Amino acid sequence: MVEVKLLKQSDLLKGLDNSLLEKIAQISQSKVYAAEQVLFEHRTKIDRIYMVLRGEVELFLPLAEGRQVKLHQVQPGELFGFSAILPAGCYTTFAAKALAGTELIEISGSLLKQLMEESPEYGFELSKVFLQAYSRKKKRQTFAFIASLAKHPGLAPYLR
Repeated sequence: MVEVKLLKQSDLLKGLDNSLLEKIAQISQSKVYAAEQVLFEHRTKIDRIYMVLRGEVELFLPLAEGRQVKLHQVQPGELFGFSAILPAGCYTTFAAKALAGTELIEISGSLLKQLMEESPEYGFELSKVFLQAYSRKKKRQTFAFIASLAKHPGLAPYLR
């Protein structure tokens, strides 16, 4: 269990009702990861939504020959790992590793999903949070995609 005030450090969670935050706090725990420690691999099923308390987490896509594409560097207060509440058969679309000493809040995906199913009001409020996070993610991905296209000499003139 974590303290509600820690959950309120997230822009996405701080507007939620205290009773809902208390329920989320009860199904959450704090965990510290060492530098370069992998939280999960690409295309794996996870059962936690993560929130960075201290440090940073790199989300990346592994490529052939040990290469990788950095997708996002998650900062304190940000959430990731929403595939934890998706139906069976949904896997992560990226890998994640801690940068430096990183402390995370880990929210049980199965218990959060159960809470959402048992309480339609909570489910609705949490769905709004997850959609807001999804929207932010899609904006980041679009900007990153356009930035990568702009590096291509044949396409750069069309993207200015």
